[in-house]
Amino acid sequence: MNKLLSIILIPLFFISCSDDKSTNPSPEPGENSTGNMYAEINGQDFEAGEVKAYHQNDFVVIFGSQIIGNATREINILIRNLNEPRIYAIGEDGNGFIYNAKATLTTISEASDTTIYYGQFVENLSLIDVTDLNNQNITGIFEFRASDKNSKNETMIDVLDGRFNITF
Repeated sequence: MNKLLSIILIPLFFISCSDDKSTNPSPEPGENSTGNMYAEINGQDFEAGEVKAYHQNDFVVIFGSQIIGNATREINILIRNLNEPRIYAIGEDGNGFIYNAKATLTTISEASDTTIYYGQFVENLSLIDVTDLNNQNITGIFEFRASDKNSKNETMIDVLDGRFNITF
């Protein structure tokens, strides 16, 4: 009986110790996304050259990136508990308020200086309206006011007439 058991267990041991590395690592979330994102940022057109969208756990992430010369601008929107088309206010949690939609505008200069502007709730302005959502696509419109909390003057930027249509 011991010989039979060792005949079965020894090959099983070597098989279980084999290298399990895959030659095709799983893609980053949203890596295969296609579509578009547009907005107006303080009067300048924003047209994303790269877009990403994905649904992970309770969150939906919508991302667009634009290269301007040697700088990059990125819009990143995170929505919590989105499972059907609807409108959310965009803001940062605080003062007793909890927002299900958050937005950031990031600028990265050629000197690798990064400034992050956080979407602030402004009545009748800071909103995202997801007009279509299914397993393969998300479409909507958005606007928000963003501020750089780290600057002395708390710089404000308006992101207006935003729209996106992204396939996961």
